[in-house]
Amino acid sequence: MSRGVVASDSVRNRFDSKKPDGVATVSVAVAVEDIDEFNQSYEEVVGKFQSEHGVTAPHPVVKDQDITRWVPNWAQEAARRELVNELLTLNSLETIQITETSLDNQWIHMYERDQNGEQLPSSDFVNNVLSSYYNIISIWKYLENGENGSRPTQNRLNVLTDDFSGKTFPAWEEVSKQVEQLDVVPQGDVTYPLLSFADLLMGLLKQEVNPLYSKDVYEFLKERTDAYVDADTVKNVSKLVPSERQSIRQELYYPKPTIYLDKGGMPKDKLTSLDVFLHACRYAYQNRGCVKFFEESHDRDFLQDGDVIVTLSNNQSYLKDYRDLNTEKSVAVKNRDEVVDFLLSKLS
Repeated sequence: MSRGVVASDSVRNRFDSKKPDGVATVSVAVAVEDIDEFNQSYEEVVGKFQSEHGVTAPHPVVKDQDITRWVPNWAQEAARRELVNELLTLNSLETIQITETSLDNQWIHMYERDQNGEQLPSSDFVNNVLSSYYNIISIWKYLENGENGSRPTQNRLNVLTDDFSGKTFPAWEEVSKQVEQLDVVPQGDVTYPLLSFADLLMGLLKQEVNPLYSKDVYEFLKERTDAYVDADTVKNVSKLVPSERQSIRQELYYPKPTIYLDKGGMPKDKLTSLDVFLHACRYAYQNRGCVKFFEESHDRDFLQDGDVIVTLSNNQSYLKDYRDLNTEKSVAVKNRDEVVDFLLSKLS
């Protein structure tokens, strides 16, 4: 993998007070020339932020929600502004691509490659379909702008993006064919610094720019970073609309090794608040892997050598089959009493 990397995040933006049923999807792609330099600088900035604001998490990667969790209400806006503005000044930042889509009332025609298509009102399409994979759209626009020469910085073809879902659409096909490395990362914004930064940046934009029209976001960012800023509004959604009912198989792009967390009935919010979850994220980051909540019927076919299954229930007997009866892939199975020591022994 070359040193240049681009990562993305997205958010839904409601502006009902300005337009009935007003909703837009907004996405940011952030490219760096040297990912190692960025990661080191990020950890220094975030480590200082954690210390100053009493964030005791044992992992120097935070997402926007952590500011809400750890910082008093009265100080959250200033803390978010302080942290993200400092990250925006990092020398390794190369390009920030903002992409926005808001549609006038119209019918959106989907699944044109299938015999029986479907149409949705544009507000339903944006809210319930496009928003589920709009993080891919800023990557698509970033690559397109680099290809057509409208941007002075070169394309970075190693892509990181948070997990997403959806049916096959043309922009996705273009992205997946063009890039050199594509990693779709469950829990990415608490695992990889560049995905964390994309998430934190979206949090600041929601706070400071309302509504998130691309032109206003552009003006806001140009004053705060030396990185090249691109901003586009995509109104022609022909390449953004699902063309067939076949689901995107994003699991093919999960980075390995994967730590699979079998919740064992534990609520997700409780699990993600525990140190064991952050230790797993740190392990995944150091090994360029990912953390995923285990879904046996979905994940069993994708287990590979080096993967770890962690069960947080007291019954792990049904999971031992994946360790004992596989011959070509070594999958570790750890119970709740073993996992913390196992992870800590592997962390540098």
